[in-house]
Amino acid sequence: MSQRNKTKKRSLSKSLEPEKRKIRYAVVGLGYIAQIAVLPAFASAKNSELAALVPNNRVKLEKLSRKYNVPRSYSYEDYDACL
Repeated sequence: MSQRNKTKKRSLSKSLEPEKRKIRYAVVGLGYIAQIAVLPAFASAKNSELAALVPNNRVKLEKLSRKYNVPRSYSYEDYDACL
């Protein structure tokens, strides 16, 4: 293989490497689907971070923010600040 082909192959493989930054998510609503599917999936994902919860129920917020170690929460009224 020529030096040019080696260089081209190396630069191509670098461009396919995943980003080191994590995608951050906020989950709006803490109902059944969020608890059974969404929150567990985000907790096990390696390329993302569960950054905030937007609840309508304070009891669920306290329980789930502790369980999933979510540092921030926003009310529905403060949703714009979450973005």
